[in-house]
This record gives sequence, structure tokens and C-alpha cells, in this order.
Amino acid sequence: EIAAAAPTTISGFKLKVSPEAATVSKEISMASIGDHSQAVPPECQSVVDLEALIREEMRKSPPMTKPCIYKIPQKLRDVNPKAYTPCRVAIGPYHANAEHLKSMEPYKLRYLNSLMSRSREGHGNLIRFIKAIEARESEARKCYSGIEELDSHIFKRMLLLDGAFVVEFFLSFYQCWKEHLPAPDCPILGNEKASIEVCHDLLLLENQLPFFILEDLFYCTFENQTGTFPRLAYKTLCSCSPLILSREDYLPREQVEQRTMQGKVNHLLHLLRICCLDVPTPSVSLGVQGENPSDTAQMPTRSLEKGKLRFLCLHLKIPSWWGEKEDQATPTHFRNPVSITELREAGVQFRAKKGKFAYIKFDEATGVLEMSRLSLDQNTEIFFRNVIAYEQYYLNVFHATNYMYLLGGLINTEKDVAIIVESQVVDCVIHSKEEAAKIFIDITKETVVEFVNMELRRKLRAYTMKPWNRWKVMLRRDYFGSPWAIIS
Repeated sequence: EIAAAAPTTISGFKLKVSPEAATVSKEISMASIGDHSQAVPPECQSVVDLEALIREEMRKSPPMTKPCIYKIPQKLRDVNPKAYTPCRVAIGPYHANAEHLKSMEPYKLRYLNSLMSRSREGHGNLIRFIKAIEARESEARKCYSGIEELDSHIFKRMLLLDGAFVVEFFLSFYQCWKEHLPAPDCPILGNEKASIEVCHDLLLLENQLPFFILEDLFYCTFENQTGTFPRLAYKTLCSCSPLILSREDYLPREQVEQRTMQGKVNHLLHLLRICCLDVPTPSVSLGVQGENPSDTAQMPTRSLEKGKLRFLCLHLKIPSWWGEKEDQATPTHFRNPVSITELREAGVQFRAKKGKFAYIKFDEATGVLEMSRLSLDQNTEIFFRNVIAYEQYYLNVFHATNYMYLLGGLINTEKDVAIIVESQVVDCVIHSKEEAAKIFIDITKETVVEFVNMELRRKLRAYTMKPWNRWKVMLRRDYFGSPWAIIS
């Protein structure tokens, strides 16, 4: 009867139930709703066991969330493992047990003590800290992937100690930097190398705390300072990492507040991306609004637009003859990008753009390529690699990825590096030009990029192919390069 009562249609579709399936269904149903002391038939026991197992696994499985802090996928880590591994301090759960970082753990307690001493309640503020962490535990867990089995007490202690360390580090460092105070008697703040290493560890994707944890600890200490923590964090990270952004390129206070209020800040790496990268609204060029968008590197929209093409960047060598002549039949987006050396030979001038980051614009009329001024060393590479990993697997907006891929096409030889350094667009701290070029070439390896800069590439290629542009360079070099050449 139970088998007969089972529905044979679902949403208008007829179902054919075999006699064997009906018998099994009836026996399982009798076992589940009848007398529980009744033994389940042997032929049904495996089905019941499997059902119980799957239900238990479903109960334990984590909810479908999109964590903003996660382990770097192995294919990215294999390209440069050091770029994703902290060297001085572990923040968060992923590197908490690393032996080479254990020596910093006692300083976290000292920094917590120093942070509490800044509040009016003094050490009585510890209770407020703990209550704030307690209230946010569930929300904080959703920010991480793969920590379902982490003990609640250990997790909350980690949030408190690591969060207090970060906030107190920012306060102490910024105070010394702004007021020109002598370095305190501290192995971290009293050592410039250690301070820079800590700052760069705070920008690693695997080494993050939820931003709201840091804000809660800060505002528990300073009740009347609402909205000031993002600015403090931004200024400290930039001051301690001058190779990422020079001081004259810092955003003013109003812009920092505006950018951090418009959208949720997930963590410190996300904060620096928001403030450093000139991220416009969807479909707006990286240049000044109102300019011809085809002349400027483009920013993709958050969603995958119809007709927009993405591809996995495997750095395959495209035959050079594809870019030798302007052939409309050749797919523009597959042509080799023009290099800095080729642009120089065609008379293109390079100019650093102050006050902008991740900016590039070409003026065909004047032959001037404006680019953001960039300081290049290993720490710059680490910053961009982690931002790119964050874009690839969380944001799904590839602004930094596309920009660095564009630079990788322009700068890929030692000569390219020498020219761009001579033009004062790039300040290269790396002594080896070959190593510097390799950074640009490899930084987007194993990533997905979008064809959003192809119009800019087409204009650059077209400029180098005009004979008159090359003749002008030859005339200036051979006939007007010196007074003696003119006289002769």
C-alpha cells in the first residue's frame, strides 16, 4: 500500500517504478515508520546505512559561503611560494603553528597590554575586547575557508591577540612616524627591517583578520574616533611600505573615507587595493572621466558581460609574424603586444603620472605614453601577487591582474627595463634588469585575464608601424643630435 501510494508523477512527468524498487521502498518505509524494534531486512540494511551516513555528512558540511580569506591555490603558490608565506609574524589560523614564526607570539601579549593601557578603563577594557570578539565569532568564521574543526576557544583567543597586535602596531608605528619620535625600545618598532617585514606580512592573503575585528578592537579603545581606523591602517601600511606607493601619491583623507565607506572592507589587503588601485565604477576607463575610453586601459565590469572574453594566461609564445603588419583579418587580441623598446624606436615618449596608481594612457597626437610611477622590488611583487590571488578567487574583477598583464607585454626584456627606468616611470631597486623583467613576465602566470586593453594595444602597435614616426626619430638622432651633426 505504501509503495502504491508513492507518487508516480513529478511536475507533470510520469515516473516508471519497477516492482523491485517498489518492494525496497515499502520495506524501508516500514522499517522507518513502523515498530523500531523490527529488524531491517538484510537486503535493505546497506541502503539505510548509506542514507544515515549521507545525512550525517550533510549535517556536518559547511554552509555555501564565499570566504574572503583562504589558502592560496597550489598552482599559484608553485610559481613563487615565498610571495604568499609570512616571514615575521603569523596573523590568523593558517600559519599559527609555523615554527619560524613562534618567536613573535610573546609580543602579541605585550601589544595587547599596551593597547589596553591606551583606553580610559585600562586593563578593565579586556572584558570589552572579549565580549566584542564573542559577538563576532560566527561572522568571523564565515570569512575563512577550512577552519570548521578549529576549537572555538582557540579561535577567539587568536582573534583577540592577533587583532590587538595589529592595532597596537599601527598606533605605535604611526605615532613615531608622524611625530618624528625616536624608535621605541622594541625588537619590532626599534628595528626598521623588522617593521617592514611585519607590514608586508600584514598584506599576505593567507595572513589576514576580518577587518571588522580590527575596527571593533580600535573603537573599544577609542570610543569617539568613529571612521578613523581605515585611514590609520592605510597611512601606516603606505608609510612602512614606501616601495608600494610614494608619499606624494597618498590619497587625501576625504578620499580614503569615501572609498572605505562606499563598500565593505574585508581585510587589510582589500583596504590597500581599494585605496591604491584607481578602481573606477564598471565600464569607466582608468583615466580621467570624460576622456576617450578607447585611449585608456579599461576596467571590466563585475559580471561577465556578453561577448567579453577571458582566458587562462599560460604565457604561450604567439608567432611574431602575427604582429608584423596591420592585417585586419588577424585577430587583434592575439597579436603580440608592442614592447617599450619598439615604442622608443617609434618615437614614443614615456611620462610618469603622479597621483595615480595602476594608470596608463596613450596620446596618439603627441606620442606620449603616461604611466603610473612604480617602485619595483621583491615587496612590490609580493603585494601584486596577493592582490591578484584575491581578485582571481574572490572578487572576480581583474583590475590589478589586467594591469600587470599589460605591463608584462610592454616590459619583457632587460632593455625594456632600462628604458623605463631611464624615463623615471619605474624606480627599480632590483639590481638585475633581467630579474626585474622576469617579475613582469611571470606575475600573471596561471591566472585568468580579460581582453580589456586590446584597443590600447592596437593603438600602440599602429603608432609603431607608421613610417613617419620612425623617420622623425632617425632625423633627430642622426642629423639633429648635436651641433656638429647640424653643421655637417
